[in-house]
Amino acid sequence: MDPANRNNRIRRYLSFEKLMDLIQCNRIYLCRADILEDKYEGHYTRQIYEIAQGVSIIQKGNTDNTEIIKKREKWRKMTYINCWTRSCSDNVALWKIYGGTKNSVAIETTEECLERELRNGNIDGNWEIVSNGELISLPLSNSFDLSKLTIHKVEYIDYNSSNNESAKELLLSTPEMPFIHKHKAFSYEEEIRIICQPCPTIFIPPYPPVPGDPQIINGHAYLLHHPNDCPEHSDSCPNNSVRFPKGLTIRVDSKKLIGKVLVGPYAETWFYDLLTEVLKQYEFAQDVIEWSALRTPPHERTTP
Repeated sequence: MDPANRNNRIRRYLSFEKLMDLIQCNRIYLCRADILEDKYEGHYTRQIYEIAQGVSIIQKGNTDNTEIIKKREKWRKMTYINCWTRSCSDNVALWKIYGGTKNSVAIETTEECLERELRNGNIDGNWEIVSNGELISLPLSNSFDLSKLTIHKVEYIDYNSSNNESAKELLLSTPEMPFIHKHKAFSYEEEIRIICQPCPTIFIPPYPPVPGDPQIINGHAYLLHHPNDCPEHSDSCPNNSVRFPKGLTIRVDSKKLIGKVLVGPYAETWFYDLLTEVLKQYEFAQDVIEWSALRTPPHERTTP
């Protein structure tokens, strides 16, 4: 992100349950990219897939585009994302979509604070690896370098355009670049996001070019199954050498992270009172909570 924006406030809309998970367990959840609702998530544009198809025709004499698609699917399975909005103006759509119910909340912090807390955090959980029929667990923390974790501003593009200025950049980019782009239909989110991917020196390659090549995790080599043994490559397949967790959790200090808790504009008064007591119990400052600006009509001087 632009250093000049590091003190800018950012916001995340969420349900009461997710807020409680954050303040009670002091952790932020990152969802695996292929599980997110957006089916364009982590994919190239149509123009790039057409370029890849052209290369395949030249090199192999056929129109098979399978290899590049499998590589994208592998990256989608091992990329983890947590989403915020750079707009701190109330957004009714985001209140309804991500709050889930009328008794919802939003939290505010700064880009600098979020980045600092994540870099100082710890990742929970383990890789589950099947090697010669034996299940082995290795710490996820050894495969991710949180000290280099950064916040990215999402760029919104037309994935179906054949004249896309971002196509070349996406094609020649780092593995995280496709995840910094979303379909323009989501532009109302004004999203910034945390992207967490395994270190390439620890976890390589993203998709072995030859079945049976070793997958390197934490310095140990594990053989991937032959695709003929499992054509679907599903997570539940017992022959998979690596089972990717559906999400990552990073331990943070919620009191340092949260600068403000806003109560949804449609929430009931008892919910505001309950949340006030909960935050007091967890030793948050008294002035950390307030109503959404949409709560009070312009003819009223105070929030009911």
